[in-house]
Amino acid sequence: MPAVRLRREDGAAGMRAFPPEGPIAMPSRILICSRRDDQHARIVAAALRKIGAYVALWDMQDYPARQHISVDIAATGARMAVQGMEPDFAQRCDAIWLRRIAWDGHACREAGQPLDLAGLHAAMFMDHILELVPDRARWVNAFDRAIRAESKANQLVAAAAVGFHVPETLVSNDPRAIRGFARSLGAPVVAKPLRAEWVQGHDGSMRSLRAELFDETRIRDDRVLAAGPYVFQRRLDAAFEVRVTVIGHHIFAARIDTQGDDDVVDMHDRTLTFRAFALPAPITQLCVDLGTRLGLAHYCIDLLASDAGTFHFLEVNQAGQFLWLEQLMPEHRCLAAFCALLLGTSALPDVTLASTLASLPCSNRHEPN
Repeated sequence: MPAVRLRREDGAAGMRAFPPEGPIAMPSRILICSRRDDQHARIVAAALRKIGAYVALWDMQDYPARQHISVDIAATGARMAVQGMEPDFAQRCDAIWLRRIAWDGHACREAGQPLDLAGLHAAMFMDHILELVPDRARWVNAFDRAIRAESKANQLVAAAAVGFHVPETLVSNDPRAIRGFARSLGAPVVAKPLRAEWVQGHDGSMRSLRAELFDETRIRDDRVLAAGPYVFQRRLDAAFEVRVTVIGHHIFAARIDTQGDDDVVDMHDRTLTFRAFALPAPITQLCVDLGTRLGLAHYCIDLLASDAGTFHFLEVNQAGQFLWLEQLMPEHRCLAAFCALLLGTSALPDVTLASTLASLPCSNRHEPN
């Protein structure tokens, strides 16, 4: 199938297209939905481009301040035009990677426009814009499955259903239920936000809200607990942690050993060491079963391994980062596996993270994060 050549407008808002650099004998129109400063998206786009695919990067955060979108609706269907891109590209692409899909009005606020009625209209439009893309495209991951998989409660229910060990959990904003849960366990409890957030302290510094030990005696005011739902879990003693990255039929596992403050239980806030890990076959099957149940083609699972050899499920990230694995352990060919997934081929293309980074302009050779 010949590559479809679309015009490129350097500096145009919205989607940015890159022409193929070589022939490819497979479907080659790839749409990546992410932010313009996302290194994962840029590196994957560069790798796909080197093996002949035609890639468009759609920064949805540009809408509406820096981007125009029109949808023509007729009896024959709908046609979508995104500023800076040939009309209907999204509806004619062969694969779509939903790397970042949440529209949060960043461009609106950047332009000094309040998220009032106009912002609400824009949010509703962007929340459903991808539903206009035909199902014929390969989705990584399918929009509706990605949204459902973002729910911590859905993740835990699905993990328990397939057979994972899941710590006792309460998701609540009921102060009485939360305090009762913590007291009934008779063991340390971890408090986790439903999503990772950054908050600014009184001194102006930024702090990541992740998993921390919960001490109800330090929270006297019930209004703090009632302000919004949080995830509360029994704290597990772990020998080490495991990050399992699933990309299509390829599974990569890394052992993570941590050192740090005992009051902070999230690996992002500790000193880490990584090494390749041979995941036991039964746990590998559970990971596959969980992805099947959630309907995901790519996802990352965080596990805790106990001294007794039990693997406990913590969470799944349906848009998890993976290039850091190949950066630390080049034998994990995550980039090639991801390109193969988007291209719909079982054979790994001849691309590596190191060679792709070397081909980028110096200004773009940032470490993947």
